[in-house]
Amino acid sequence: MKNDGKKKLLEHMLVRGKTMIVVDTTKFGVVVPKHLKGDTGLRLNLSYKFQTRLEVNESNVIANLSFDNRSFLCKMPWESIWMMKCGDELVIFSEEMPELEKKESEAQFKGVTERELKTVLPEELPDRVVEEM
Repeated sequence: MKNDGKKKLLEHMLVRGKTMIVVDTTKFGVVVPKHLKGDTGLRLNLSYKFQTRLEVNESNVIANLSFDNRSFLCKMPWESIWMMKCGDELVIFSEEMPELEKKESEAQFKGVTERELKTVLPEELPDRVVEEM
């Protein structure tokens, strides 16, 4: 999925409510607190309701987030974001999912039937999000 598609999807989710993104902090250009660097599956919550800086642009997501009651300006290039979740809507960008995370996911879901898994495919997204992906 191109960055503009990810951008539109994240904007759609943020309008719905609090959105979790999963970031590979080993990717070039990621800025997070030092103790979180190296995490291939860093989960971050974003919301327009947090009333802090949140910028969704063509190349990254920039957000002022709180870690241990300390504010930190984070920068996540689109290439580093491999999952987004808002409510029951979950999208995984498997082409950017780190290998370690893929192996852990396969082990976690081994034996789970297809019926038990709900995958959101691009054709299931609202038209305004899909039309320019």
